[in-house]
Amino acid sequence: MIELALILLPVLTAGCFLWWDRRRRRDLIWADVTRGERPLHADAATRPVGRRGDDTVAVRFTPPDEMTPGMAGTVIDGTADRRDVAATIIDLAVRRYLTLHAHRSDGGKTQWTISRTDLEPSPNQGQALERHETLVLNSFRHGTAGTRVDELPGALITGTQQALREDAHAHGWFSPPPRISARRLAALFAVLAIVPAAVTVSSGAAWGLALTIGLLGSAVVLALFPTPAATRTAAGTATMLQALGFQRYLATAEARQIRLEEAQDLFSRFLPWAIAFGVADRWARTFAEAATLGHDRGLDVDFDLDWIDGLDLFRTGGDIGDETLAVLDAGDLDVFTAIDAMTSNLGEAGSALGDALSGVVEGVGDFIRDIDINIDIDF
Repeated sequence: MIELALILLPVLTAGCFLWWDRRRRRDLIWADVTRGERPLHADAATRPVGRRGDDTVAVRFTPPDEMTPGMAGTVIDGTADRRDVAATIIDLAVRRYLTLHAHRSDGGKTQWTISRTDLEPSPNQGQALERHETLVLNSFRHGTAGTRVDELPGALITGTQQALREDAHAHGWFSPPPRISARRLAALFAVLAIVPAAVTVSSGAAWGLALTIGLLGSAVVLALFPTPAATRTAAGTATMLQALGFQRYLATAEARQIRLEEAQDLFSRFLPWAIAFGVADRWARTFAEAATLGHDRGLDVDFDLDWIDGLDLFRTGGDIGDETLAVLDAGDLDVFTAIDAMTSNLGEAGSALGDALSGVVEGVGDFIRDIDINIDIDF
């Protein structure tokens, strides 16, 4: 009976700790404040997330304020992953800090390089760059030579992931990690197991063996238990709901809902967000269909693809010229079908224009796919 108790005691202790650890890591939300909104007073009351309706997400038609696409992806899942880094790179290109260059290799395969433009961050341009954006920007050279995507250093990816984490904490979206964690308790149990193990070896005491089994077994359970996601503050939960609202728009928007009269550079401007949210393929198809509808009404839509250099490689004859619907809808475009799909099977968009726009995402994705590092930083 004593031996059984000595086995169960560490196990019960570990179980109680894991239950308590889960409860203390619950996200916070502002009480009596509309979901996704911020209170008027900084000292507004908060409570743990858990009531009915706490997960209600209102559709948002514009990107969230005071965050980048990479930060939006980070605050949604509590993880800075490779997709968030890719979204950051594309966002900097769309904003003209970087340029993507397409080249044909000797074997006919499309290769991508990235170079830094002459545009420098300025207070007159609005919000200053975040730390992770500055890190990415400083990693590329000026000039058309640029840096080949398949030669991007691993430190750029992991460093940007770490910077995304730090920026999210700097904005106050995540609580500091607790000092006592499951893995630290596992290490403590493993160290404590040395004493009863030594007693068992020296004297053969049954209680020593039982306690050793209990401590080591509990240590293994604690060490293998998944690390909970970072705990969001009330500000972090509000920010997450805003990001989810915009994600829902990009994932569910219908072509006829897009007002192309007000859609100047809309495709490129929203593309980094779609990449961060994992819906780039659907955004491409939706916007392609909307642009086709606009063309039928006589609207000349500018896709603002100046951040990609070398689009003429994908045309069978002549120059691509400015990226307007009339040009992209031309019949002699070899519309990116030679580029491998990146994020998912984009499918047919239903027209030459749809194929072209989907191809843009495929091409961007092709260079992202070449970043062959699959390391995620969990908070």
